[in-house]
Amino acid sequence: MFRCTICQKLYNNKVPYCECGNDEFELLQDTEPEATQAKNTIDNLSVGIFSLCIILSLIIWFLPVKTHHKTAPTVEQTTVSQNIPTNIDKIWNDTPAYSSKSESGTPIELYKKSLENMLNSNLTPKTYNGDGNCRIEFTVADNGKLINRRMFKENGGDEFNNIVLNMLKNANEYRVPPHEYLGEKFTAKVTVQNGVIKLHLQ
Repeated sequence: MFRCTICQKLYNNKVPYCECGNDEFELLQDTEPEATQAKNTIDNLSVGIFSLCIILSLIIWFLPVKTHHKTAPTVEQTTVSQNIPTNIDKIWNDTPAYSSKSESGTPIELYKKSLENMLNSNLTPKTYNGDGNCRIEFTVADNGKLINRRMFKENGGDEFNNIVLNMLKNANEYRVPPHEYLGEKFTAKVTVQNGVIKLHLQ
């Protein structure tokens, strides 16, 4: 192509004179092949990138995935063995539990017996080296709570008296008393027999 050096008009073929009367023209190189080549290069690059994406997606799709399973920590268990004391017969309380079917008596008597068993079970420790005796008093409220608890020291050291006091603190509530109970005071004697503390409701 040719371009007029004055009016810049383009001509496909060289003419003797331009419409403006100029006879000098500038020869222009044909850039269409280069543009076409650049376009083809870009198209080829796009196809290559697209194909690469397809291949990568297929690899990821069929690639096996390893799953990591967390194992629970192992806990070591230790076994502690203890020797049975030689005076187990003295410590062991083999008094049968309260049962209205196996025992006979009035509801008050059965309740009193089970109450005595409960108080003996709260004596800790059950053994005592030495002499000791005291007396306790209490009443039972309608909801089974032990109220008006009192202790009368008679004979025994501080250790013995503390055992009985702790028993009264721990035995603060029991079963609801029977309807025949009218709030009478319960009295119990606590003594040491052959090194074992025993409580007897009177």
